[in-house]
Amino acid sequence: YENLYGYYFKDENTGIAVGAATRGTFVARTFDGGQNWIPIPAPFGTTMRAVSGIGDKLWAAGGAGLLATSNDFGATWELLTPIPSSTLHGFTFTSSMTGYAAGFDGVFIKTTDGGGTFKGSYITAGGRCYNVQDIHFLNDNIGFAAHSYRMVTKTTNGGESWFQILPDTIPATFTNSGIHFIDELHGVVVGRIATNTDVIYRTTDGGQNWSTQLNTVFKNMQDVAFANETIGAIVADGLKGVYTTNGGETWIPSQINNVTGEPNLRKLVFINPNDAIAVGDKVILRSRDGGANWDYIQ
Repeated sequence: YENLYGYYFKDENTGIAVGAATRGTFVARTFDGGQNWIPIPAPFGTTMRAVSGIGDKLWAAGGAGLLATSNDFGATWELLTPIPSSTLHGFTFTSSMTGYAAGFDGVFIKTTDGGGTFKGSYITAGGRCYNVQDIHFLNDNIGFAAHSYRMVTKTTNGGESWFQILPDTIPATFTNSGIHFIDELHGVVVGRIATNTDVIYRTTDGGQNWSTQLNTVFKNMQDVAFANETIGAIVADGLKGVYTTNGGETWIPSQINNVTGEPNLRKLVFINPNDAIAVGDKVILRSRDGGANWDYIQ
């Protein structure tokens, strides 16, 4: 179902209604006085709360500070809000000048002046605009995003447009938390399909085909990183981790030393094929052997 919060009629027969659904912003138009409504795409992920207009010119407002306008009665939209105020989950720089961040409601922001200014937009693909949990860019143009509802998207033009390479699914329990592409063909995505039912997706052909591996650690997986085409690691809730020496074909449990309790691990990064850092709930870990063993850092 869709929740509708605002509407505007420019004449007796032609109207537009706005709101939101699980798949992002919802917009529909009628041309027969409201007897029939036709959904149309909108490049936003947050809830539209109100819409007004003069003729074909529209203005809309919504969650996360969303302000948008349309000159053709909703066929195309322009985001007026420079930076929607959503939580950001993924953040990466590809050079000293170009960086990207993405997060809740599919918000995507980009800088080309070293962080001095950012421009906001939303990651939409196939009519879907889901929360982004992580992003990974190979260079200034080619990047990937891991979303809720299992969706994985790709851009080849620095975030101007996106397309699905792993399609979304209906169950809300499916979510991807971490993504890393070694190159444009080889990538790994991690997450869960249900609480404490982890999943690893792996592609060797740029996302045309994916292999799926379930229940490697029986905890929600949070992040994946690679040092090169063979050495990589994954961290998860409950102080769980695995590593690979063959590009993700197989995964081996990591040994984590001198940590009290079972804190959740959130992110990791490789400095070189041997040295890596992982962080989580009140814990920082360091590996000196490619993720096979992790030691607590005071």
